[in-house]
Amino acid sequence: MKNLRLLVLIVLLGLVIAVTWVGVRAMIGTQPAAAEDEVETAMTPTVEVEKVPTVQASVSPPYAPRLAWFYKPPKDGDLTKIAQNFDFFILTGGDEADRERMREAGAQGIFLQYLRFDAILDMEDCQQRPYQNQVANQTGDYCWIAQEHLDWFLLDGNGQKMKNDGGYVMMDPGNSGWQDFWLERARNGQETGGWDGLFLDNVEANLDKRRRVGALPGRYPDEDSYRQAVLGFLERIYQTYTRPNHRPLYANVLDVDSAEALMPFLGALDGVMVESFAVDWQDGYHSRKTWEKEMQMVESVQRMGKQIILVAQGSETDLARQEFSLASAILADLGGVTFRYTYHEEYTTAWLYDNYRVELGGALGERYAAAGGWRRDFERGSVMVQPDAGTAEIRVQP
Repeated sequence: MKNLRLLVLIVLLGLVIAVTWVGVRAMIGTQPAAAEDEVETAMTPTVEVEKVPTVQASVSPPYAPRLAWFYKPPKDGDLTKIAQNFDFFILTGGDEADRERMREAGAQGIFLQYLRFDAILDMEDCQQRPYQNQVANQTGDYCWIAQEHLDWFLLDGNGQKMKNDGGYVMMDPGNSGWQDFWLERARNGQETGGWDGLFLDNVEANLDKRRRVGALPGRYPDEDSYRQAVLGFLERIYQTYTRPNHRPLYANVLDVDSAEALMPFLGALDGVMVESFAVDWQDGYHSRKTWEKEMQMVESVQRMGKQIILVAQGSETDLARQEFSLASAILADLGGVTFRYTYHEEYTTAWLYDNYRVELGGALGERYAAAGGWRRDFERGSVMVQPDAGTAEIRVQP
């Protein structure tokens, strides 16, 4: 019996040894094959593939300049042309019927109502109907204000009303009574006129224009006091009316040439206008330093989430000046720019150019220094500006 048990144990031990040996052989046997494969792979000659630069996928939709129209309907009466070629609109009280015709013709952008922020028209005839570009827009308004509210006017050091261009008389931005009247009339015009928001013209950021006309306000003897009065009025309009009612508030802020000078006003605005962008008011060009400061200002405004209207002044037939101005706007456009090339005496005439419909594709990035100027690349082309020479090229790949 003992011999039988011993025999069974010997047989079982042999089976275990045999199975283990087969497993070890299987594991060992796979190693050389893998090694041979590695050797063959290592010895296989590699083929050098030429690296072709790839175009980075656009992070923005196809670029197209957005055009701004202001401040009155076109003098040729072609409302359809304006509706179909412009993207942003500023009109004046009394233009509501033309505005609705433009909407019917396909206008997609918002319509802001133009109002003067700084002044009202001196009406020699108290029975004459005043212009609708101001809040003193009802018959007899000026005479009533002059008789009952002399303190609403901005007075010089001698107590005299301060005149502005075109027969307008300056109003005191810090007077609460004037602010109340202005807000009441502006609110009424917005809500009965069917406007989307407000555009304020002639917001003076400092005393520069007062110095140019040769008179300073007696109540505001220095820059800071005048700026604070203007800014306080803007903030009241924005905080108590336009912002709570979701009505965009834009302004033409005068005499600012840097981001630092403009920044205090942006907290009380949704958008601003630069009325002599890239080139000067007549036929010259900005210096490189001025041009670069302006570009930085335009970009800073947009990075704050605000919109900016860029207006370049020039002759209709000066195509080089028009392209320089447009190219400068494209360089600085981060998504918040609207543009117009025009002349201040021709605002009611539509100048349309082929390069407004250029198909550059999406922007591949922001502008960068190149070849002594500034360049921006797009999926289907590029824009190059040489501010020193006053030249530019908008290039589209064939």
